Amino acid sequence: MEYFKRAEIDFSIIAGEKTITVKQLDKQSRYLELVPQYNGGKIDIREYTAKLYAERPDRKVIVQDCEINEEGNIAVEITEEIAALDGTVRCDIKLYQEDAVFSCAVFYLFIAESIMKSNIIYAYQNRDYVTYIKIKDSGVNYTLRSSEKLIFAFRKLGSKERMLQKEIAPTSYDEEIQGYRLTLSAEELDIPEGDYWYDVALKKADGSLKKVIRKTPMKIWESIAEG
Repeated sequence: MEYFKRAEIDFSIIAGEKTITVKQLDKQSRYLELVPQYNGGKIDIREYTAKLYAERPDRKVIVQDCEINEEGNIAVEITEEIAALDGTVRCDIKLYQEDAVFSCAVFYLFIAESIMKSNIIYAYQNRDYVTYIKIKDSGVNYTLRSSEKLIFAFRKLGSKERMLQKEIAPTSYDEEIQGYRLTLSAEELDIPEGDYWYDVALKKADGSLKKVIRKTPMKIWESIAEG
């Protein structure tokens, strides 16, 4: 299913703010059709190319190519990467023609929270990643004993080969967040971009394992910039 949300955007810098609502984690289904205007009047931009610049709540800027259709409107997909985090995404469209760049007034995407977001990991190749794992037992937070550990492991989607397994010690607990810190280093994430699965088990003192996070999606995105 493809759903197009139509809205006007204005290339006058005094245009009023506009907010468009989309749903977190939707992918290959939501598109914007943006009608280009200047001071409220339709303008012809069919000789230009266009890009969407979207700044997520974590300050990551996503650049997405747009299409200009036969009507002279701008069509752009709201990708999974743009909608990964709930909250407000700050956007503008930039038009390019040779050396000229022409930007519209800032508009906003409000990413409505998805109920399936909680444990999905989104990380970038060759970049450190930090998250916190929370364990509940009968509805209350569970605290690891000194002899217990958490075991984190992941593998490529469609493969049975484990790519990484690491232990999380009780000392990694953060009192304020009430979770155990999981750090994946840039070296550990020197892997192909794509879809993976991960899970987390509680390793008890007797060596037995109890699943605390079942098989859950893990998405690795391409890193372009290098240090």
